[in-house]
Amino acid sequence: MVQLQKKGYDLTVEHCIDGMSNAKAITGLRGRWELLQTEPKIIADIAHNEAGITEVVQQLAQLSYKQLHIVFGAVQDKAVEKVLQLLPADAQYYWCAPDLPRALPVADLASKANAANRNGAVYSSVEEACQAAQKNAFGHDWILITGSNFVVAEALPLFDSNHEYPRSTT
Repeated sequence: MVQLQKKGYDLTVEHCIDGMSNAKAITGLRGRWELLQTEPKIIADIAHNEAGITEVVQQLAQLSYKQLHIVFGAVQDKAVEKVLQLLPADAQYYWCAPDLPRALPVADLASKANAANRNGAVYSSVEEACQAAQKNAFGHDWILITGSNFVVAEALPLFDSNHEYPRSTT
């Protein structure tokens, strides 16, 4: 704020608080702990580094659920090994890769995840991973879609269109 004031902007602390409190509405920012569906509960968060994943894991610790399902993909230039260590060991994982050249290949991600004792299944797309997670989740389960801005960006339209995937009956 001080730097902007030095440049001539007429800002007060109240302006900054108001701007931060309404950032989503003002900017259209999506994917920050965004509820996409209520049954089962599906949250998307663009956390993609240690600090972001640490915050997400703290949020998860405050929730009550029967099973946590995590759809996760990453890009190549992130320290994914450290991030994977922060994720809950007891979650059910759905490994995927966003559709872009920088994506960490899903086989590489799964290998790194296995080394971190975070086991799950490999999917050929974000959509397929989301579909599998939703099929396997039930009423008291939660699904988290995270790991990369790009993964969340691919997932958002799936839920904006009210796509419903059949849930398992077993």
